[in-house]
Amino acid sequence: MALRLVLVAALSLLLGAGAGWAARSRRANPEPAPEAPSLEPVPEPSPPPPSEPAPEDALHNDLFPDGLPLALEALPAGLANLTAQQCAACHWDVHAGWETSAHATGWSGDVFRQAVRDASSPATCLECHLPLAAQQPTLAERYVDGDMAAPIHRPNEAWNPSLMEEGVTCAACHVRNGRVIGIRAAPDAPHPVEPSAALSHSAACATCHQRVFPGSAAPWYDTYGEWYRSPYREAGVRCQDCHMPPRSGVPSPARPAAFAGHAFEAHPGRAVSVLVTLPAAEVDRGQPFEFRIRVQNTGAGHAFPTGHPGRVVRLEAGLVSADGKALHAPLVHVFARTVDEAPPFAVTADTRLPPHGEVDLSLATTVPVKEKPGPATLRVTLSETGAADPLIVRSIPVTVR
Repeated sequence: MALRLVLVAALSLLLGAGAGWAARSRRANPEPAPEAPSLEPVPEPSPPPPSEPAPEDALHNDLFPDGLPLALEALPAGLANLTAQQCAACHWDVHAGWETSAHATGWSGDVFRQAVRDASSPATCLECHLPLAAQQPTLAERYVDGDMAAPIHRPNEAWNPSLMEEGVTCAACHVRNGRVIGIRAAPDAPHPVEPSAALSHSAACATCHQRVFPGSAAPWYDTYGEWYRSPYREAGVRCQDCHMPPRSGVPSPARPAAFAGHAFEAHPGRAVSVLVTLPAAEVDRGQPFEFRIRVQNTGAGHAFPTGHPGRVVRLEAGLVSADGKALHAPLVHVFARTVDEAPPFAVTADTRLPPHGEVDLSLATTVPVKEKPGPATLRVTLSETGAADPLIVRSIPVTVR
């Protein structure tokens, strides 16, 4: 113990002496003052997201102040006509994305045309699928007892069948008051271009994707409302950010190389995550086993699925053999919004996934002993009613013993 105290005292003296020497050395040879840090210019903060109207006020917005159908009386200087064919001359890359989109085929689809015939051509449907007044052979003059499903039509002298076949065509969003409007100025374009901030607002989509029919207790289409109430709006993520991502094209003096994609992508695989949990990679015949499926809305800024109440997505999961035979009754779950068939069309159930929502599903089952052992697959499919191909397929290899 005495030796330890002596060593500690000696060490303290050495440290004190060292500190004193260092202090004297600094006084004799003072260190140079540190250089002032270079002041890099601070970038301007990103502008706040545009103020978007509440869903109940979004039908009439800056792009569609008078709602639909839209009467375009003046042809912009430099254009021969208002069809997308005219636009394709210079904007072929934009046109290529648009012509296979749901906008371009919004009127020409056989399913929609038959639905319109069955419903006696309701004006509320035609307004969005044929948004220009010149696209409609007849126009609703009035309604029987104010019933929007019972319009009385009159012939439309301005009807343009070439425009009608184009559905939601370019001019519906890009021609106003005899001018072509865009998100930026284009002084070298062959036609005048007027910049319009309205094209960059989510509210521009609300005119068609937020619809409340007369007598309805809730919106028939509530996609904009679902986004408005979601964390995506709070984060400044607009509809255009997901459905009109930038694309690269060929630059010219009249336009930049990058442009907003007009295919209006809506890929379910980007919207939801499908997670599978299994106790093991082997399943014994005749022995009960359980698997779990978690579905999360990780990418859609609206409900999954969104749109009208007729949109239904069915999940089916279960073991199938190598030749595709189901080895037991499957797990089934439906994502849908159901409403009453009569006014006020109240929502009776809603099993859809809201933004950032999720659902846990499970099935306890047994593979019968009579089934053959061998390789199998736990297959999960999500399919939309009426669609020929599944939206999402997940396959996990499993061995049946």
